[in-house]
Amino acid sequence: MKELSKKCKENEPAYCTVECPFNLDICTMMNKLLRGSFKAAYRLYQSAVAFPMIVSELCGEQCKSLCPRKEKDAAVELRKIEQAIACNAGKISPQKYNVPKKNKRIAVVGAGISGLSCALKLCIKKYEVVVFEKSTVCGGHLWDIMPDDVFMEDICRQFEFDKPEIIYNREISGIRDPALSGFDAIYIAPGKEDNCFCTSDILDASRLTTDMDGVFAGGSIKGVDTVNAIAQGIRASVEIEKYLLTGIMPETPKRLSTELCERDIDEIEFIFPCEEKVYSKEQAAEEAKRCLQCSCDACAKKCDLISFYNKSPLKIMDEVRGTTELKSVVSDITVATRMIASCNQCGSCSEACPEHISFQELFLQARQILLKKGKLPWAFNDFFIRDMMNAHEMKSFFSPQTHNDKIRYLFFPGCQLGASDPLYVLKSYEKILKYETATAILVDCCGAPAFWAGIDIADNVPFSGFMQTWEEIGRPEVIFACATCMKIITRYNENVRGIMLYDLLEKWDLKPERKYNNEHFAVFDPCSTAQNRQVRDSIRKLAEKAELIVEEMNTKDNIAGCCGYGGNTSIVNPEYTEQIIQKRISKSDLTYITYCSNCRDTFAYRGKPAVHILDIIFDLNESDRKAPYFSDRRRNRKRLKEEIGMTYDENYKKEVNCHDNKLKPIVFSEEMKQKINSEYILEEEVEKVVRYCEDNRKKMVSAEGNYIGHLKIGYMTYWVEYDDLDDYYYIMKAYSHRMYVKGGNEF
Repeated sequence: MKELSKKCKENEPAYCTVECPFNLDICTMMNKLLRGSFKAAYRLYQSAVAFPMIVSELCGEQCKSLCPRKEKDAAVELRKIEQAIACNAGKISPQKYNVPKKNKRIAVVGAGISGLSCALKLCIKKYEVVVFEKSTVCGGHLWDIMPDDVFMEDICRQFEFDKPEIIYNREISGIRDPALSGFDAIYIAPGKEDNCFCTSDILDASRLTTDMDGVFAGGSIKGVDTVNAIAQGIRASVEIEKYLLTGIMPETPKRLSTELCERDIDEIEFIFPCEEKVYSKEQAAEEAKRCLQCSCDACAKKCDLISFYNKSPLKIMDEVRGTTELKSVVSDITVATRMIASCNQCGSCSEACPEHISFQELFLQARQILLKKGKLPWAFNDFFIRDMMNAHEMKSFFSPQTHNDKIRYLFFPGCQLGASDPLYVLKSYEKILKYETATAILVDCCGAPAFWAGIDIADNVPFSGFMQTWEEIGRPEVIFACATCMKIITRYNENVRGIMLYDLLEKWDLKPERKYNNEHFAVFDPCSTAQNRQVRDSIRKLAEKAELIVEEMNTKDNIAGCCGYGGNTSIVNPEYTEQIIQKRISKSDLTYITYCSNCRDTFAYRGKPAVHILDIIFDLNESDRKAPYFSDRRRNRKRLKEEIGMTYDENYKKEVNCHDNKLKPIVFSEEMKQKINSEYILEEEVEKVVRYCEDNRKKMVSAEGNYIGHLKIGYMTYWVEYDDLDDYYYIMKAYSHRMYVKGGNEF
């Protein structure tokens, strides 16, 4: 996290701040203005520029040259905003600081605006300052360029509480003038027409320091304009204080720079600034709204989670550190546990970040730490781990006999493709065998839910099972149908060579069985293909062969982001999950083509028309096919296992449970199926409760005459209300909670 904090560009200054002679924090000033606090905005401005009235009149608006808005409509009118701030701040007297006086004396040569700026800043910090001025008045060349009542009023106001001693009619003849002896530091700012200070060191425009210890120089003698002369005086005061504190002459300060990436202005609304010469309070606020608040927000724009929590990257890092690292009395503080567990693990953050900072990895490691500490709630991942183990229990493996006993490919469709529709797997494997007979098939889970839950690789049973099978059949190239499986397995074992099924089908010039008459579709690319441009191209080529027209979504690099399934997040943070699902659905009104079964089923469950690319290739399902419920998915896995066994294994015997045929059926309404599915309750769990209640006669009777019973299964306690009819049990209600109900003598 320390390394990420160093790399993060969140605190990089805005372009306007870099170009401003005072390096004014313009974004912060604009924020204060937008909150209606003109006084706070004025205080910030006053602190940065020393003489706000003078600077707002003379500001050359160098910032306009770098304002991104100038490429869209027009740069922000910052000078008019500054003037409006100065005029509408109300009380504009300087702050009065109760600070003890310091025992250091500084001489300032010249009471021009640069010398006065340096003197003001040092006086505020309670240094004793003596200003030597050869004329009878202060202000220098300001008398020639602006009304004296404007600048003199500002000068007098800023020196209201902290005043230097000004000695008029005293011309300093050079650095060795006796009048300068006895001072701890000297700032030379006599103006550009002064001939007493002409050494090359002083006239070096790039430096405020000189080769003489304690002697600094700046202002018009350096050849800069008025505003930059003020800025140099302010910076000189900072350098002088550093010298007084350390006794070491500072190095020449580096010019402020920024590493912000260029702003994307395509989505910026076209708005011209108000053309009034002088802005009212309201006009200044409206113009402030045009400021883009330039900062590195690449991850926030791309990452759904950062956007959802509306926290800066560095704030998130701090909260993760506080949740995972704090010890002793605050060891139970877990402020970011839910946020850590809400990451979809899509990797969009690192794709968008110019430094490729991966919050995906940060959150994953944080989950691992919390799991080891026992601080990661089991409820966050329990359902998905159990679903993973169900897929592992339903695994199928078949390896054909070959002439040289060498398997070239291992088809690994994952656990969710067949759970969505067994024909996706069966048809794909059938087609693969026609092109490459030396292909084995392994239907199992890659172990993604365990990795997402923070479980160590050594304890990831499905992943270990895959690796064992792959090793035993000679490490063949793996054909993946799921991009997440490919991403997970190749990440945790770099020796695995993999290719996506759809790349092979396109390479073999497969002709899709379903044809369209130039219908328009939108391809939804799963987040796990961010680094796999080849499969994205293959999908589009396969779609074109089906004579349909693909319209790209309005997304950067055409990576649509996570569909909402990844990372085991839907139980952790249902509000966030639903938000990103709706965001994905709203990207296009067209029917989606997906090549991730989770994406297709997630969208279909919300009523979004979607087809899997295999629906098109093998002419299977239409775009209005309902998404299977979790219970359906388990039945589909069982059916797939049976179909593979009966088709390819001559020794396979289908399991027949005669006991189930003798039991009274349990019936669910479609509404009840949808309800328990949304609450992550399986039909088999409801059935276990009913069977337990009936077999053990542990049930209650409701006021309506229905039976009510409960049973603890694993960590969860399930409650069911049902009606005992002549031919079946009808489920009325079902819910679960993380409580254990004791009974009888257990209390």
